[in-house]
Amino acid sequence: TIGHKDAQYMTEKAALKAAYSIKARFAHEAVMEAGHEIIIGNQVMHSQLTSGSFVQVQGKGQVVGGSIKAVDYIEVSTSGAVAYSETLFDVGECADLQAQYTSLLAMLNKIDDKKYKLIELARQVRKKGRAEIAKMKDKLIAAKEKIQFEARELNTSLTTVESQLKRFYAAKVIVNRRAYPGTKIKLAGSEFDVTRELDKVTFYLQDGQVQTRQ
Repeated sequence: TIGHKDAQYMTEKAALKAAYSIKARFAHEAVMEAGHEIIIGNQVMHSQLTSGSFVQVQGKGQVVGGSIKAVDYIEVSTSGAVAYSETLFDVGECADLQAQYTSLLAMLNKIDDKKYKLIELARQVRKKGRAEIAKMKDKLIAAKEKIQFEARELNTSLTTVESQLKRFYAAKVIVNRRAYPGTKIKLAGSEFDVTRELDKVTFYLQDGQVQTRQ
């Protein structure tokens, strides 16, 4: 797949979009987007690849320039080149999901505040005697049930988001031969710049930081 570097419009570039899979021998100044996988037989040069799951560059497996974006992992043989060439690998981008998670936690804290206020209200009612208890009982029970329902709904949403985030936090970039300086790694929003040659290296997340394993 060969594109034109100076093209001003997408239609002038080599552009491929697939709902599930793209397989090509090579990509040169191309734009590719696939819902699940992109598999390149040999080389990717100054291209933009985006996949809903993974990208593999097989054979010689060299990626020079441009960017590759995926959800689960990217696997190549060589990233960048001896002559410095900025090459970006972005896996597990989940800023929206992280923001959603933070928002849900804040909402749960508000639920806790409501619980404490209701407990205090019930305590005040009890101090006023049986007549006040009888008068307020149904309202207190209804308020308690509403809070419990809201808490259950929030916890269910939180569990779902946590499960989704685990997938993104498991993101990795596998370089089977060599990563050259100029290679930039981004895993679930955390960044790492390769400043020296690294042989046979895997980039992964641990405690929110990009780590390397050789």
